Amino acid sequence: MLKPAGLVLAVAAATVLYIWKKVEWDQVVHQFSLAQQRIEQLEEEAAQLQAGIAQGKKPGTIQELARRRLGMDYPETGSKSDLHISETAGE
Repeated sequence: MLKPAGLVLAVAAATVLYIWKKVEWDQVVHQFSLAQQRIEQLEEEAAQLQAGIAQGKKPGTIQELARRRLGMDYPETGSKSDLHISETAGE
């Protein structure tokens, strides 16, 4: 049979081991929660990117971007230039 000191030591060791494992488990649960949040963020970002791709495939989107952002337009009839860039491009 265990002596009282040995029993106390065994109970203390079991308690330390239990607390240690509990802390480790809590850390794993926390990391899992963070990973789930990151997955949700990435899924939302992927959906936004897919929507952007779909928007970019619509007819006229590239023309609109060229006009609005770059100030580009079709050349005037009879113009010698193949490209016309306005002075307000990029504003």
